[in-house]
Amino acid sequence: MFNQTALYEYAVRLIAFKGKENTVFRLALDNRTIKDLIVFLNTKKQLGQDHVDSLGRELFNRINDRTTYSLFDRKKRGGKPYELKDTGKYWASYKARVGNGFIVIDADPTEDLTEMFGEEIEGLTDESLQELILQAHEYFVQWYTRFLLPQ
Repeated sequence: MFNQTALYEYAVRLIAFKGKENTVFRLALDNRTIKDLIVFLNTKKQLGQDHVDSLGRELFNRINDRTTYSLFDRKKRGGKPYELKDTGKYWASYKARVGNGFIVIDADPTEDLTEMFGEEIEGLTDESLQELILQAHEYFVQWYTRFLLPQ
């Protein structure tokens, strides 16, 4: 009789996913909303609003040895913190990819930006990562509800 209950059905579905946590990670999070959030957090929030790299450090131009645009900047940004959005091509090149148990952030630093500012410009700060985790949690709950709970 137990094998005809909703609890039994749930247990069977749950056991079927044992050892497939990385696959569930991809199935739950590989969507436009999560990918767009990752790109937003890395570009607009960290580089644009907070002016920091993935380690939370102020953007620092190693060539000019400073954290702000030159006072003689042609685009009248003099004295403002770097945000790495000169033409917009760099920010537009950001892509997030969700795989089995991992997320990769990739961008095309067209003007040797990683040489100037370090490879840490791609990636999420601890604060951004916590924001992503909160959103991801909702997607995991939705996925488990849809695919594991008895219908």
